[in-house]
Amino acid sequence: MNASRPAEVLAGASGLTNTAVDVREMAGVVYTSSNTNVVQVSPDGIVTAKFPGKAIVTAILGSISATQEVEVVEAPTRLAHRYSFDAEGGYVAYDSVGGRHGTLQGGAVQTGGKVILNGAAGTYVELPPYLLHPTNIQNGAVTFVAWITAYPQNAAWTRLFDFGRREGGAGARYIFFAPNNAVNGGSARLAVSDSSPGWQSEDGFNVSHVLGRTNLCVMAVWNPNPTRRFLGLYLDGTLVGSMTTTKPFSAVDNQLSFLGQSLYTADGWFNGEIHEFRIYDGELDRIQLAAVYQAGANNTNFAVGNMVSMILDVRSPTILLSQVRQISCVINFQYVTNINLIGDPNLTLRTSDTNVLSVTSGGLLRAHRLGTATLTAEYRYVTKQATNVYTVSTNITVILQPCTLAHRYSFNEGSGLIVYDLVGSAHGQIKAGTNTLGVTNFVWAPAGQLTINTNTALGAQDTYVELPAGILTGMGSDDVSFEFWATPLSGAAYQRVFDFGSVPGSPTNAAEPNVFFARGPWWAATTPYYDWVNGSLSAGAVWSNGTPAHFVIVHSGTEGTAMIYRDGVLVATSTTQNLPIRSINDIYCFIGRSLYSWPMSKPGGWFDPYWVGSFNEFRMYKGLLTDAEVARHYALGPDQVIANVPLSYAREGNNLVLSWPKYAVHFVLESSPVIGPGATWTPVSGTLIDTGTELRMTVPITGSAQYFRLRR
Repeated sequence: MNASRPAEVLAGASGLTNTAVDVREMAGVVYTSSNTNVVQVSPDGIVTAKFPGKAIVTAILGSISATQEVEVVEAPTRLAHRYSFDAEGGYVAYDSVGGRHGTLQGGAVQTGGKVILNGAAGTYVELPPYLLHPTNIQNGAVTFVAWITAYPQNAAWTRLFDFGRREGGAGARYIFFAPNNAVNGGSARLAVSDSSPGWQSEDGFNVSHVLGRTNLCVMAVWNPNPTRRFLGLYLDGTLVGSMTTTKPFSAVDNQLSFLGQSLYTADGWFNGEIHEFRIYDGELDRIQLAAVYQAGANNTNFAVGNMVSMILDVRSPTILLSQVRQISCVINFQYVTNINLIGDPNLTLRTSDTNVLSVTSGGLLRAHRLGTATLTAEYRYVTKQATNVYTVSTNITVILQPCTLAHRYSFNEGSGLIVYDLVGSAHGQIKAGTNTLGVTNFVWAPAGQLTINTNTALGAQDTYVELPAGILTGMGSDDVSFEFWATPLSGAAYQRVFDFGSVPGSPTNAAEPNVFFARGPWWAATTPYYDWVNGSLSAGAVWSNGTPAHFVIVHSGTEGTAMIYRDGVLVATSTTQNLPIRSINDIYCFIGRSLYSWPMSKPGGWFDPYWVGSFNEFRMYKGLLTDAEVARHYALGPDQVIANVPLSYAREGNNLVLSWPKYAVHFVLESSPVIGPGATWTPVSGTLIDTGTELRMTVPITGSAQYFRLRR
């Protein structure tokens, strides 16, 4: 593409025998193209290929014309220039592929197959001009690859590379990669410009800076061709940022080619090492880039070879109802392996029954109903030569995990210092701070609620509820659910609804491992969130003072997920939760107090505020609540639990079809031949069918008396 050649136009006449006359330059010849996106023809007959495809070129002279079909094909992607910096102590940066050698400037030193730049003004590598030009880059697209070490100390707006021109002290019509845009940090930036000065019209994006990263493989791709228009940055073979670019290849006027220096004279000079720098004519796709990265700086292979395998990893052939799971899909080729396909636009994920299982393009699998569905991954690998489609499938069954209410605190006591556990025997105790008058800062009001720390006139805001040690881990499960109704009335960041863990006194992790639900943190003091070791999950919208709310936190240590429901609706999900509940040393179990609320004088101590507001109900479950259960609990409100569940029946031939609401999914269908004192209730054997709104089980009619009930 972008190659040009003159058209050859011949004419014959009756007075000429076996002779054709070249009339290309004759006055009056007009040239046209049926598709100027593919082929353009200048007034003097120069044909230029613009993009792959076919077009009809026509030459017209007076009343006669001639046509020719032209097909434009892509040139194969090739390595155009390679600078390995292996001329020990020399001042020439040899191009072992294209012969366009560069020179070392200032204090630049080549040693050990790398060039070291010290960040001082005037220290850089100067490459020849017009490396980015249609006469050199035939595909109209370019890929830069470099292995670098960017030292932690760098001035602002340093450059790995900058190709363009300079006008005054400003860069113009360029493409650059900046490892950092602030002193010793900031962001990294990839940008291309068609203006002067360049900053007035850039296509570009920022990612996290790369300072301090050793032997990092930086891959920048710019393909402005009409059907691609792609500007992307890969680090160590993984795409970290991209955008659709509007700048044509002609935007860059490559009068200057710098490594380690910016076209803007006020910018900093790169401080670090460049182990290899390459320029490819054409775009390397993500699989080829992975091959380049895996081959390393001393190997120029970018061929991927034949496909060897495609692996869809769903972690387990079963998934719990209402749970979310992050899946993975990798592909292996002959010369490059373990390429993650999740998030690739050419990967399609689908399930055979979206009522049972759904899946997002990002690989989040969600279980909606009991049953089995087939998950299929289809990858279309598109190259210049062909499109290959690879497919893999697996069956996944949605199952039900038992879930039981283990502890329930309704705050209906009305007086005293004891908060009773209505299900178990883990009664809590109100720890009430007092002022100098001996007045405590809590009230059993409104009715059925406990309100703490609201009387600021008392001076002491240090009242909370302490539950027995080991109450969380004592349930013996890594899958637990927390549920509560509460109302904040005022307060600062980090105030806790609950916090379970220990306080070993370490200055860096004074309460870990622990789990807590807080209203904060300081930068968003009214945004509720759930926290565990090395992770947290925001519940989204603010939780305003005076607003009652119902929250459910479903924590699965076996699935590795955490979910937050707010007022009956799922509002947040994490698939990177990494804390088994039984790894917590829950010596302290607080409602309304933080584990970090030790005096600041204590080594490693931190003072988080106490809860200011009321508690209406607090529950803990062994197991995971489902979507339907959470919605039902919210509809019922505090002070009530699901007890009486309607059981319906219908006769179908010689069978009895029993059905009940889906919110009672953890109830078990039992039968007995008699009722009363002599009844023997046993679970009914049968297949449980989930319709999405109700549960059904079909049992045969035996002709003898049979009674049925639901029990949890």
